[in-house]
Amino acid sequence: MQAGAKKEREKWYEQILQAVLRHVDFGIVKCVVLAGPGFVKDQWWEWAQRACERRELRAFMAARPRWVLCHASSGYKHALKEVFNSEEAAARLADTRAAAEVTALRGFFDLLASSPDRVTYGLRPVAAAAERGAIQVLLLADSLLRAQHVARRRAYVELVDAAKALGARVHVFSSMHVSGEQLASFSGVAAVLRFPCTLEELLGPNHNGYDDDDDDGGGGDSSGEDDEADAGKGVPLGVVQLEDGY
Repeated sequence: MQAGAKKEREKWYEQILQAVLRHVDFGIVKCVVLAGPGFVKDQWWEWAQRACERRELRAFMAARPRWVLCHASSGYKHALKEVFNSEEAAARLADTRAAAEVTALRGFFDLLASSPDRVTYGLRPVAAAAERGAIQVLLLADSLLRAQHVARRRAYVELVDAAKALGARVHVFSSMHVSGEQLASFSGVAAVLRFPCTLEELLGPNHNGYDDDDDDGGGGDSSGEDDEADAGKGVPLGVVQLEDGY
């Protein structure tokens, strides 16, 4: 390898290492997945270990057993889906939040394909399922709990509380994770049901489908007065509404 090419490669390796050291807290992280096509990941891993040994970066060295190297078809973000579905990573990731999210989302999609009346999605259908005591698993994107619209944010917080009160498992998905992006394509909130419920049973015969109406939109331009006036919309019946500032 020419000297210039080797220098550029090591510069790139160093950028990756610095990003890892800056963003990964080895004191709390259970597992780090290093994935990519070919041998690039293996070459970087060998280089990084030697570099950290020379620099006596003890936190990195102590965390070496927590690294998992996996094959991926590309280095792009969408390849994370295949990584998390691989048997290679599943065992090591079994007790992590990311693995629990992936498993829960896979269960939702499996039921959507095989028994569609056992799942629902969208704020109104899921809220209606909560009223019926039908939620077994609630899946929610974390961005919805940070919505600028006060009434909408309150509705999602109360939906989480209602699901927990039913004994349901609640998974809050990171919007930074590929599974969170997949959930966002289904409005960001979905549920696996204890028993089958059709959309007509949940919303009545004149429903508008899974999509939320505009008055439930998460727009950030609404005034506080509008938020208060709309506070009861989209909130599951029988659920105590929370005070502002919750």
